[in-house]
Amino acid sequence: TVAGAAIGAVAGGDAGDAISGAMIGASVGAIAGLYVAHMQERYASQEDQLEAMTADLRRSNQESEALIAKVRAVIAEDQRRLAQAQARAAQGQAAQKALEQERGRAWSNRRVVEKAAQGARDQYRMFESAIGGFQKQHPGVKTAPFDQQLTSYRKNLDTLDRLAATMAQA
Repeated sequence: TVAGAAIGAVAGGDAGDAISGAMIGASVGAIAGLYVAHMQERYASQEDQLEAMTADLRRSNQESEALIAKVRAVIAEDQRRLAQAQARAAQGQAAQKALEQERGRAWSNRRVVEKAAQGARDQYRMFESAIGGFQKQHPGVKTAPFDQQLTSYRKNLDTLDRLAATMAQA
């Protein structure tokens, strides 16, 4: 997709990244289509389909909230360990290498959080595409509970991004 190619180009800036981004964008759309088709096979009524999709999204929200709590704990631990290493280094008790190891640990944790956030963003795009496909097939069906969950999920993604940025400051 054009959006996927744009994401790839912005992320990496070269043609290979643009192609990769396009493939990811196309994959998310295909997965969303398969997801909606699966819901149609499992549930006879559009209301049941929508309710099942909303339940899946609610679970994803709960998982992202649990991840946020874990990330906050990791940040606190990284900050504590880094502060201890800095204090020891200032007193001459720790080598610069130990301080660099703690910084490396914090950056490694940040990369893990960024990857988790990227996976959650991919899932968000899948849900977003799925509800768009559902609405095309069932015009006029009220999707407010799903939309509320999707908005909450987006806020959780924004929180994960802010937390990852905080980790860079450790």
